[in-house]
Amino acid sequence: MGKQLCVKQIPDWMLVPILDAIPFFRTLRKRGDEQVTQVLDHSIVIEVKPGEPLFYKGEIDNCLYFVLLGTLMVYPDTEKRHPVGAVYQGEMLGEMALISNLHHTATIVGDPNCVRTLVLRLDYSPFGKLEEDQRVPWYTKVALYRSIVTTLLQRIKDYQDRYPEFCLDHPLPNIPPFHEKPESVEEIQYLSAKAVKYAHVLDEWNHQIGELYYQGGNPRLSALATLVGLLDKGRDSLLPRVQKPLQKAAGGFKKKVETHNPLLTPMTW
Repeated sequence: MGKQLCVKQIPDWMLVPILDAIPFFRTLRKRGDEQVTQVLDHSIVIEVKPGEPLFYKGEIDNCLYFVLLGTLMVYPDTEKRHPVGAVYQGEMLGEMALISNLHHTATIVGDPNCVRTLVLRLDYSPFGKLEEDQRVPWYTKVALYRSIVTTLLQRIKDYQDRYPEFCLDHPLPNIPPFHEKPESVEEIQYLSAKAVKYAHVLDEWNHQIGELYYQGGNPRLSALATLVGLLDKGRDSLLPRVQKPLQKAAGGFKKKVETHNPLLTPMTW
């Protein structure tokens, strides 16, 4: 890991415009800077060097991450064979593992094409247990969980846009709207349950679409994975092993080349 800096060491005049680019902190600052300070007390800024892992698939931690500068690449395995997406400036990651008590479902690595990537690692410990308000008030927890739900829902919509046939066969759970008192323990419980359901849907979709991607169940995804492999390992070493399975999956049928490249679109980890 590259250099690290405790957020407490960063002067306010420098920190405020950086945090205002992140929706959660922008919302929190409208209620005053005291809660922002409390949330950030145990947080650090991490420099992720090009090609360096932020965390590996299967690891467990108690943190959320926000990209402050640069780009992080998403790999579906620990071997970092082929990137399947990216996380960009201002975006959150690590929320699925945190709220669902899951291990990380992907390996996150600094973009080799970025000279420098900076990430804010937010320690979740100050938030305490779900229904506890002794450390941070309800509105702070609600703001965080609203942000998590928004992030998860946006990732689901990204999947629906990119894989409409797959998503039609795997509908989302029906979650009724919240009508009780806002910024309350009831809203925290509602948002947490909603986030967990969305996270499990995404985790299942990640696994199933990943299987299609690497095992030849979908000709387009398999061909794209192979194309990346050809670039990484060289044509002669890889093509003979995968040519016949791909030809069989494609059925000898020429498809229109798509301009939308899923390898360069943010995935759902």
